[in-house]
Amino acid sequence: MPIYLGTFLIALTTLALEITLTRLLSVITWYHLAFFAVATAMLGMTAGAVTVYLKPNWFTPEKRSLNVAKAALGYAVVTPISLIILCFTPIIFQFSLFSLLMLIIATTACSLPFYFSGIVITVALTQYSLPIGKIYASDLIGAALGCLLVLGGLEILDAPSLILLCAAIAVLSALSFAWQKSLKLRYWGSGLLMLLIASTLFNATTGSIRPFVVKGRIEQNQYFLDKWNSFSRIVVFNRLNEAPKLLWGASPVAPKKILPIHYMTIDGEAATGVQRFSSLDDIDHLRFDLTNIAYYLRPKGGACIIGVGGGKDLQSAIAFGHQKVIGIDVNPIFIDLLQNEFRSFAGLADHKAVTLVVDEARSYLSRSHDQYAIIQMSLIDTWAATGAGAFSLSENALYTVEAWQTFFNRLTDDGIFTISRWYDADNLGETGRLVSLAVASLLQSGITQPADHLAMFAIGNLSTLLVNKQPFTNQELIKLKQVSTDLAYQLIMMPNTPPHHDTLKEIISVSSLAALRSVIADKALNYEPPTDENPYFFNMLKWQTLYPALQLQA
Repeated sequence: MPIYLGTFLIALTTLALEITLTRLLSVITWYHLAFFAVATAMLGMTAGAVTVYLKPNWFTPEKRSLNVAKAALGYAVVTPISLIILCFTPIIFQFSLFSLLMLIIATTACSLPFYFSGIVITVALTQYSLPIGKIYASDLIGAALGCLLVLGGLEILDAPSLILLCAAIAVLSALSFAWQKSLKLRYWGSGLLMLLIASTLFNATTGSIRPFVVKGRIEQNQYFLDKWNSFSRIVVFNRLNEAPKLLWGASPVAPKKILPIHYMTIDGEAATGVQRFSSLDDIDHLRFDLTNIAYYLRPKGGACIIGVGGGKDLQSAIAFGHQKVIGIDVNPIFIDLLQNEFRSFAGLADHKAVTLVVDEARSYLSRSHDQYAIIQMSLIDTWAATGAGAFSLSENALYTVEAWQTFFNRLTDDGIFTISRWYDADNLGETGRLVSLAVASLLQSGITQPADHLAMFAIGNLSTLLVNKQPFTNQELIKLKQVSTDLAYQLIMMPNTPPHHDTLKEIISVSSLAALRSVIADKALNYEPPTDENPYFFNMLKWQTLYPALQLQA
């Protein structure tokens, strides 16, 4: 029984640590390196297995349980050390010896705990004369519950504290293996267990161990809240009184009013914020944001906001007069903040027009029968990895032809789907793919003249695309031109005003999916409209044109 329990516990803590490192690495470095945790876990565990093979004299029957227990204690000791190293190591991507050295240090820090757990699991599965099925079952059940531990644990603890808890679980595994073998080890193990549990509780309360270097930058400690879950880490900074910077596409004529605001970061990079809303005067400046240009055409009829964040888009819909506004966010932290810590400050949870929903937007809208005059999706990318690992931007499923079909179905007959993304006039990039996706979605809906349903405006590095379920009327086009002139927005394209960029012009001129594929086939970047079978909107490099595409990006 002690062997089964020890195996169960070491498998549980190993999987929990591996997944939690994915979350931690998404904060410290970039989301696409989240798989680094999986790679280093395999490296460490393989090294542990090789050690068992090369040192059979360490695991003879009389030494086996004691040395396995020592390996589990080794896991418990090096895990906090690895955590501290990772929190202080700047992982940056430059062609330099310093960058290479930091990557080597991070690799070593990530691999060390798994080296020791690799020893324990290898010996448990290969050296004990117990029914292999039962030992393997203990291993698998522990691993499965380790995954669940992360989901529940990150709702209560931050990632560093959960990693300390993983170390404490490894001590329990060591005690299980050696309870009847060494009184001295039991004493030392019990002391280490109490120290780790105390450290977990202390760190959960104070946040003493946290990522100090995030995305290559030293993180400031002046924040109001720090919340983790399996989706992301949300840091809310202390309140400021200043002219809001939450106008992502601010018009040059926007009023410069001073308002209280809390800025937020998602995994240290993607930014949002929550601003005070106690009267309509507090949010009137949101009329001067490019992301809200569609509201000038549809000021009533209900609005659906995909990606609540700090609630800015919800406040925008209210500012324009919508009496029914639903905000959907896959990350429960944002909804929790608006319903609790910022309930009175943001003024949304108690507003009669607002409904807040924790759900994946596409899933929710596919089940709903409500319809909206506006569906808004502004800058929905967190660049954060979930516990699943690489290529796991939770919003990727929102940028597919099938997803946009769902959104079109939830629009009223004259509804508008508005999407805001980053824009570069010299490098089409994701703007081209966004327009290609819009054209493909319209064609899939049976519309043969997609250009009549599209309008795009830009200011600075931001663009907003309007996809109208019906062709734009002359009155609507006059209104859009007037608004863009008054607010000094750049007109990229609209019906009867084709874009200057040749690629965009070619994309919107097609009348079939076959023609669209033909137009984009030879482009340096991948403008193929994403589908559910290939939902990676942000991955636009093509192997066959990799060099010219990189030159274009540079």
